Amino acid sequence: MKQRRYNRLMHARSKWGKLGDRLAELPVGGSFSLPAPQENPFAYARAIRNGLNGIMSCRLVRRSVTVSADRHSIMVRKLGYWPTIV
Repeated sequence: MKQRRYNRLMHARSKWGKLGDRLAELPVGGSFSLPAPQENPFAYARAIRNGLNGIMSCRLVRRSVTVSADRHSIMVRKLGYWPTIV
């Protein structure tokens, strides 16, 4: 039986993978919003922030994850790229 080879950049293995791909495809300054759970939107925003840290496609992306003032949505904004050291 042949082993399947998975390209880690193309196949998202976590539940935050699709969000990471959406964030990586945004232009600088672009954003999208997600519905926030009613019980604790700040904990969900922290989970998104921590989940995006492990996604390879958005590892060097500077981003902001904030909860709106009315606590009904979470805004994910692409701020730019981190500089690379070569």
